[in-house]
Amino acid sequence: MKWIAGGLKVVLGLFVLALLAIILWPEKAYVPYQPDAAYIAQTESYYVPPLPPGWAFDYFKTSDDTRIRWGQTAPNPNAKASVIFVPGYTSTLEMYGDSARMLQDRSYHIIGFDLRGQGGSDRHRPEHPEKLYAKDFSRYSEDLAEFIKALPASTPRPLIIMGSSFGGTVATRLMGDYPDLPVDGLVLLAPAYEPNTAPYSISQVKFLARLSNLLGKSERFAPGGGTWVPDGEDLTQPSECSSYPERLYLRDVIYTRQPELRVGDATNNWAGELIENGEIVTSSDFAARLTLPITMVAADHDVIINSSVSEAACENLFPNCKLVIPPNTGHCLTLENDEVLNGIWDETDTLLTRIGAERG
Repeated sequence: MKWIAGGLKVVLGLFVLALLAIILWPEKAYVPYQPDAAYIAQTESYYVPPLPPGWAFDYFKTSDDTRIRWGQTAPNPNAKASVIFVPGYTSTLEMYGDSARMLQDRSYHIIGFDLRGQGGSDRHRPEHPEKLYAKDFSRYSEDLAEFIKALPASTPRPLIIMGSSFGGTVATRLMGDYPDLPVDGLVLLAPAYEPNTAPYSISQVKFLARLSNLLGKSERFAPGGGTWVPDGEDLTQPSECSSYPERLYLRDVIYTRQPELRVGDATNNWAGELIENGEIVTSSDFAARLTLPITMVAADHDVIINSSVSEAACENLFPNCKLVIPPNTGHCLTLENDEVLNGIWDETDTLLTRIGAERG
């Protein structure tokens, strides 16, 4: 038994040393990733579709004085509806030129909203601009609610929110927190209700997030994380996120050309808040508030999130949700090929028809 006790003492000692290292180890200064010449050469020939002609950026100030960058297509008195597009984690509006143009061609007025901490919106810490932080995830839905309430009466209606991944989670939280907002429908693209945290379990990530909070290290990158690095060195190859290389690497190319837009891996705080938010929006009481028409587009093969959680929420919890799963798709649905995108826009048109039918 002595060797067991001795072994436990060693384990306990190592744990204490690790804990002290976490407490005492200083935060690294911000050092952005520097792509090499060969990678930069590839990005120089990579086509980034521009936002539609007439697109205009502007800024909206939230109740806590955070500047949110947003933009919209040129005024169209014949628009059949407005779509507020909310990008996913680390994404920026510059990535969605094709999507905005294709929706505009279908007579939608497009409004884009860069979530706080990413895109052209204010960063939580200017000295560490790639780190996201949210004391409470409801701050994201509050930002979006304030923005929608400030939209001019001339904004074409009905109003549809289209959120991708992180943006889909924010859109879901928004309509549960603010069910009386003048929003008529949701299009949720692979909403991130439960991330794939492998090799760690969800409970382990939650524990680490709470521990880092307790130790004042919540703003550190989660274990294994860091500043942005490209997803792949060869921009001609598909990945599990998208089968279409021509769009797959838009973020990395834009980040190389415009370093001020970069966002790195999740922080301890953000990872914990994302998980907790997913538990909130998939609770039966919260889901019951989401009575507006919803279309959820899930990826056929998603390695970024646990898609089964999102799909089950649509099929079993949300009162008025239609689930669509395009074949042979990855998590990055807006970075897939034209066939996939046109299928999503077809479903947006169908949602608009549902909205009209339910209005009577």
